[in-house]
Amino acid sequence: MKQVWLPGFEGPEREDPAGVAPDLSEEPVEAEMGPVPVLPGQIALFTVERELLGLLESAIGDGRFEDARRVRDELVAREGPTRETRRLHVLDSLTAPGFWARPVDQCVDAWLEIERRWDDGEPAVRAMVRDGVTLRLLSIHGAWAVVRARPLVLATVVNFLGKPGVEREADAAADLLRDALAAGIGAASGDFHDPAFVDLLAEDRAPQWLACLGALRRLWPVPPVPAQDLDLPLPIVPEDDEERGSQFWQCLQLATSSPRDSPASAEARKRMKVLDAALHAQFMRQGVGRE
Repeated sequence: MKQVWLPGFEGPEREDPAGVAPDLSEEPVEAEMGPVPVLPGQIALFTVERELLGLLESAIGDGRFEDARRVRDELVAREGPTRETRRLHVLDSLTAPGFWARPVDQCVDAWLEIERRWDDGEPAVRAMVRDGVTLRLLSIHGAWAVVRARPLVLATVVNFLGKPGVEREADAAADLLRDALAAGIGAASGDFHDPAFVDLLAEDRAPQWLACLGALRRLWPVPPVPAQDLDLPLPIVPEDDEERGSQFWQCLQLATSSPRDSPASAEARKRMKVLDAALHAQFMRQGVGRE
C-alpha cells in the first residue's frame, strides 16, 4: 500500500510494511525532547517587533503617514529591509513635503497616481493605506468637497463612511450619495458595498431620478428647502430627462418642507404627477423621510 502524502508534499514511495515483523533488537528511541532554550533577549526582541508592527498598522489606518514612516524606518534599522517594509515605499510619497497642503483635486490626483503605480502591495495593506488616505482627505477637506472635486472617488468615500466602527455622523454615507446623485454625479453600482445602494444604482435612471427613488425607498431623508425659497414659483416643465429629475427632487423638498395644505406643497405635488406619475403615486402612498 502506497503512503498518502499531503498535497504539495510528495514523499518517497515505501514498501508496504504489512506482514513484516518489527525488529525489537534495536535500542528504543527517546520519544520526548527537552524544551528548546530561549536565547537571552529573544522574548524582548519579539515583543518590541510586535509592538512596532501594531504601531505601524494603527498609524497607517489613522492616516498618520509620517508616524508610520518613522516606525517603518525603525523596523528596518532593527531587522534590516524585508519584503514587507520594501512594499511600504508608498509611505515615502505620502510624506513628501507639501503633499497634503495642495488643493484637494491635486491631492486626490496625486494619490490615485501613487495607487496606480503601486503594483507590489498586498491587497490588505493596499486597503489599509487607502482607508488612511481617505480618512486624512476627509479630515482636511470634508467628504463633499472631495467628491465634488473628483467624482470618481465617490464610491471609495461612501464605502469608507459606511464601514462599521468609522467615526462619522449618522447616515453620512447615505447623505453623501444622495447629494452626489442630486447634483448629477453618476456612479457604477458594482463599486459600492452596501446592497441597498447597489440595487438602487442598478436602476436605469439618471442620477437625479435615483436621488428621488432613494428617498422613496427610505435610503435617506429629503433635506428641507431654505425658508426664503419656499414661495419661489416652479420653473416650466423641462424636456431634458435629467432636468426633469432635478425638478422632481426640488418638488420632493418643497412638499416635505411645507404644510400639506399650503400652496407650495400643493403645487409641488401637482408638478410631481406631471414629471413622473408612477413616482408621484408612490410618494402619495408612502411619503418620504424628512431630514
